[in-house]
Amino acid sequence: MVTQLRPELATVLLNAADHGVTVSLLSSADLTRPIVIDAAKASEMMRQYSWLLERIGDDRITLTSAGRLPPAVVEETVSALDLNPYGFGKANREVHTPVGYLRESTQRLGLARRSKGSLILTPAGRRLRSDPVALWWHVAQHLPEEKREFAQHAGFLVLLAVASGLPAGDSLGLGKLVADGLADIGWRDPQTGERPSDIDAFQAGWETWTTLRRTGAIPERAPREGDKPAPAPGPSGRAFARAALTVSET
Repeated sequence: MVTQLRPELATVLLNAADHGVTVSLLSSADLTRPIVIDAAKASEMMRQYSWLLERIGDDRITLTSAGRLPPAVVEETVSALDLNPYGFGKANREVHTPVGYLRESTQRLGLARRSKGSLILTPAGRRLRSDPVALWWHVAQHLPEEKREFAQHAGFLVLLAVASGLPAGDSLGLGKLVADGLADIGWRDPQTGERPSDIDAFQAGWETWTTLRRTGAIPERAPREGDKPAPAPGPSGRAFARAALTVSET
């Protein structure tokens, strides 16, 4: 019996169908299992966030007029974190690399914020930048990143899929699962009255999915693996998702 669900998730599940996808995910997510994370694994999973927090440091990073990281910092971040540019434009712009999403996520998670045209650490960011285990818990407990109700519910379903050990790196399969789960909860397309489409469902939970990819909770399929099935989350990825779905005991 699950005893420590996040209150937000418990509210979502009140509307779920008795035998739907959502209930099935919940039963296989093993949310009562103790969550253990060691410093080495936490450091590995939080590498991108920790690096940006240290790069901001006690000072600040002056942003461009559009509120983005300046080209030199983008280029530095791509190199330091071995990020793959998108294959168009210069790899020193946020829009051409994953760096913009990392910055935005860091802000949504309450670790950094804009102040007078600069990016600075929040009190949480300053406190957690040198404590990977505490940072791991903070990031998990601030998921889903989505704030709109529909998108937040999609984010919870993505987390349930990962906690259940499903190969959530397969975006097509995950979109169908999330759409079915949203239908269980009672969501319908406002225009047609039908269940949400697979694409809309996946896009709704995309921010949380991307954060899970960023931390390695959702393993990526290697390019050489081609059409092979996406790998299932490992123990630490499932633990991270469970930490996002339950009340922290730390």
